[in-house]
Amino acid sequence: MKLKHIIFDFDGTLADSEELHFKGWNETLKPYNVQLDDFEHYLKTYAGIPTPANAKSFIDMFNLPMTVEEFSEKREDTFHNLLKEHNPVFMPYAIETLDFFKAMGYPLYLVTGSPRMTIDIIFEKTGLDKYFEFEITRSDVTHSKPHPESYLKAIEKINDTPESMIVFEDTKSGVTAAKSAKLRCFAIQHDIAAHDNLVAANKIFSNLKDMTSYLKQSEIVTK
Repeated sequence: MKLKHIIFDFDGTLADSEELHFKGWNETLKPYNVQLDDFEHYLKTYAGIPTPANAKSFIDMFNLPMTVEEFSEKREDTFHNLLKEHNPVFMPYAIETLDFFKAMGYPLYLVTGSPRMTIDIIFEKTGLDKYFEFEITRSDVTHSKPHPESYLKAIEKINDTPESMIVFEDTKSGVTAAKSAKLRCFAIQHDIAAHDNLVAANKIFSNLKDMTSYLKQSEIVTK
C-alpha cells in the first residue's frame, strides 16, 4: 500500500537529548550521594524507557527512601529546569528530514515517551510544532512504550490503515511498541552496539540521511 503517513519518535530519533536525560537523573540522585557513572551503559539499558520505569529501577538499585511517584516527580522537575537552561540539540539531519517530508506533502506525527510538558517546553523554544499534525505523549496514554498504546492511539486518530504508515524509532522499546501495533518501523542505529536491540525493525539505518536516501531510491516516498 502507498505510504501516506509518517510517524516520528522524538528522543534519540529527532532530538539528541540522552546526555541531558542522563544529567537529569544524576542531578536528581545527587542529594542521596549516588550517581550513574557509565553513560554508555545508561544508553544501552535505560534510553527510551519511560521515567516511572527507570525511577523504579534506580530506587531498587540505590535503595532510595521514596516512592516511584515521588522520585519521578523530582526527576521531571529537575529535567524541565535543565531543558529551560539548555537549547535543544537535534540529531544529524533531523531538521533536513522533517523539511524533506513536509515539502513532499506527507503529514507528520510525533509519538513520544516524553510527557506533554517536556514537548511543550521544546516546541516553545524551537517552533518544531509546525511540522506535526498532532503529538501523542506519555501524558496522553495509560501505558507508554514498549506497550503499543501510544501507536494504537495514533492509528485511531489518523483514521487510516497501519499499512499506510511508517514509524521512525531508535530504541528497542520504541521498535517493540510500533511492531506490536502492526506498523512498519525503520530504526536509526546511531551506535553500532545498539544493533541487537533493534533487530525487530523492518530496516536499520545509521542515520536519518541514509534512511531518507533509501526511501527515495526504493520509491517508497513519491510526490
